[in-house]
Amino acid sequence: MDRDSMPPRGYAQSVFDDTQRYIQKLLDGNDQLRRKLAGLESEKVALEKEHLSLREEVVGLRERLARCRQDQSELQDRLHEVESESRGYADEYLQLERRNSNLVNLYVASYGLHGTLDRATILQTIKEIVINLVGSEELAILELGDDGRFEMADSFGVDEEHCRALSGKAGLVGKVIATGHPWVDGRSSAPAAERTDAEEHLSACIPLRVDERVFGAIAIFRLLPQKSSGLVDVDHEILDLLAAQAGTALLCSTLYARNTPAPGSTPGSGS
Repeated sequence: MDRDSMPPRGYAQSVFDDTQRYIQKLLDGNDQLRRKLAGLESEKVALEKEHLSLREEVVGLRERLARCRQDQSELQDRLHEVESESRGYADEYLQLERRNSNLVNLYVASYGLHGTLDRATILQTIKEIVINLVGSEELAILELGDDGRFEMADSFGVDEEHCRALSGKAGLVGKVIATGHPWVDGRSSAPAAERTDAEEHLSACIPLRVDERVFGAIAIFRLLPQKSSGLVDVDHEILDLLAAQAGTALLCSTLYARNTPAPGSTPGSGS
């Protein structure tokens, strides 16, 4: 090659310098990429750690949520138990209230029967017990007369003709008088044929007895609307009380009236 055709020395140096700068620039760029890559790797590791932490936190939250739901279910079950216990206590309280009321009613009825020897007052007390405590405004009180026949002693809501139809020996009333056992509709079994026309609406018939001797009966007819479902336990207790004590009270009042001198008369004097 001819010396004149060779590039000048300065040009070669310039190319060399440019090449060195380019290489250095590439190296610098490579270093920057490595640093960015290292930063990205670090960020990736940090993100992975954060992701893992978040996953653990999510798992923890799910476990807490499951425990909360279980606690809520247990609390709901306990609430149902408490509500059931509360209803049970309320029912027991109402039953106690009814028992107390029943005891008061029985005491009032018993006191009313034995608190006087006045016949009219006792008959009125019997009617009030049936009307206010048993719940009927149709009743007849039959009593054994001096002639040995059962006749009307008093009544409420029932006329005398109806009562005369009950004074015979037939029907449910006659059976109660003959046996001394009370009859209550729905509680006592009796053939339909034993019921007379006058006893069509009879709800109960209670004998008036002293020991085993029957000398009267209380015939109770249609019940009040609030007793449309029939007589309950306390009604039967009141009827049993009437059967056991009303007869004694009425007999005592009758004997007392017979042996008590009239006002202005002298004991032991003639009529």
